[in-house]
Amino acid sequence: MPSLFPERAISFSPSLAATIGLEEAVMLQGLQEVAQHAASPLCDGALQWQHTDHKALGRLFPFWDANDIERVSKSLVDKGLLLLNSAAYSQVKHLYFALNDGAPSTHTVSSEPQHQQASAPVAREAGKTAIQTDWQPDPHTRRQLQQHGVSNEFIEQQLPEFVLYWQQRGETAYAWGSKFLKHVVHAWRRHQADINAADSLSRQWSPSEDAMEILLRIDISRQFIEDTIPEFVLYWRERGDGAGTWNSKFIAHVKKQWAYYTAALENNHQPSPLPANWQPSQDVYDILAMANIDTGFARSLLAEFKLFWLDNGQAATSWNTKFLQHVKYQWARKHQFESTAGTDYANQPATHRPAAVRADKKASAFERLTDRSWASGL
Repeated sequence: MPSLFPERAISFSPSLAATIGLEEAVMLQGLQEVAQHAASPLCDGALQWQHTDHKALGRLFPFWDANDIERVSKSLVDKGLLLLNSAAYSQVKHLYFALNDGAPSTHTVSSEPQHQQASAPVAREAGKTAIQTDWQPDPHTRRQLQQHGVSNEFIEQQLPEFVLYWQQRGETAYAWGSKFLKHVVHAWRRHQADINAADSLSRQWSPSEDAMEILLRIDISRQFIEDTIPEFVLYWRERGDGAGTWNSKFIAHVKKQWAYYTAALENNHQPSPLPANWQPSQDVYDILAMANIDTGFARSLLAEFKLFWLDNGQAATSWNTKFLQHVKYQWARKHQFESTAGTDYANQPATHRPAAVRADKKASAFERLTDRSWASGL
């Protein structure tokens, strides 16, 4: 039976991987093995320079291509853990390197046997180091943050706080870039969550005074505007959108509703009592549907509406208008109660309802039907 592990496993330090990155930890471990088995490294003070070509690296890292090896080795250089004295790997296909194990170098490399000399490496302090006041994230870290959608402006805003925090703690680290990456990504996600929370519509939302003034200035009834608020809030809360421009949306919504309301309904100038066989016009149900009010809910109110006004005998210029306003008010009242109480008492026994709810159920038909604008001034 073939083994699941036909090759020698690659080992690396989990804590180091968490600090500098998984790929970086794997490459660092592989290059350390190359250094340990090298026949005759070129010494430069405390540094030991090694050479390895694409064949050896291909056997060591068969899962990476030339661009990957160049990318990860450059990341190690940026983190101060590796020194390179060769041109870009994708071009020359070999690495001339030294592991920066923390011992300072007092010399520079004078020659590179059998290989073309590239620009001399810049000595970096490796191991755990304290953060400097002028510390800046390297380009690789900035690119990673941009891939998370973080803006450059936000990155710059986080720098002073990050540096000050770690200076005050007096701690050292292998790679400040990795710490900064985690810090900024966490802060960015929290920032985005705060924006979304600020943009969401609350149950208690109401239009601003400026929005009300705009609507009143074009002769829309204040009572009509106020009756539209609950249905507007309910619709957008169910959609879950975070628009952030609620006043503008509300103005457009009310103007559209008012236009249909005034254009579609008849407006006879001669008041008349409610006919015994009266039924709302289809325009009424169309307008209610546009306001996302259930047609079945509207029809359930029709019998009580007719009974009250037939008994009352009062004349009106538009029974469609009265019924439309009645349905909108009852719909808004129903959902306002459910949202503030947080409980739907409609299906609970009367004894389980709060006293205020039981008292409300006992209200007379006259009180419920003559409340608010739908039963006055029309």
